[in-house]
Amino acid sequence: MKGTAFESGDMRIAEYLDRAASKEPTPGGGGVAGVIGAMAASLGEMVLAYSVGRKDLAQHEPRLNGCVRSVHAMRERLLELADADAKAYAVLNDAMKMDKSDPERKTALPKAALAAARVPLDVIRVISELMLCFEEMSGITNRWLRSDLAMATIFAEAVARASRWNIVVNIAFLDGMSYGLLDDADGLLERISAGASRTVEACG
Repeated sequence: MKGTAFESGDMRIAEYLDRAASKEPTPGGGGVAGVIGAMAASLGEMVLAYSVGRKDLAQHEPRLNGCVRSVHAMRERLLELADADAKAYAVLNDAMKMDKSDPERKTALPKAALAAARVPLDVIRVISELMLCFEEMSGITNRWLRSDLAMATIFAEAVARASRWNIVVNIAFLDGMSYGLLDDADGLLERISAGASRTVEACG
């Protein structure tokens, strides 16, 4: 559907939730995953905010500042991907509505599906990078915020696992061709899960 894409970052939380709960195509699961991923990153940023500048963590200041920049950039990227998902779905939805007798549909549908499948894979890639930051942070941040870091880690891992489902549903339009998207996703998910386990254990 044309005109259904919107900017997630410009919406109030209540408005976004109302839109997600409505009979509207966007935001769907992919967009929600991106927003939750951004929330996980922002929770990680809070942990860093309570860690930078502390005397007892002064030896970690350069690494902490590096994490601040990285995690913030990933939060912004995840919000961008939430909106990219809505735009990709709009194109795919238009292709699905084309008359089956239209010769252009045979090209337009798989092209749109492949583009839509690549967005959640990008989400998983960003979460993989975010998980590396969280794992590094587990040993150098404020110990009173370990529960927040653990929760951010759990949320981020869930986003990666959920995003795989958006790859699955979109490659169904590719006539058995997956273009290695699921293989890439599964490899990343293995590393994400291992990193999440180590981070949560370190927060305990």
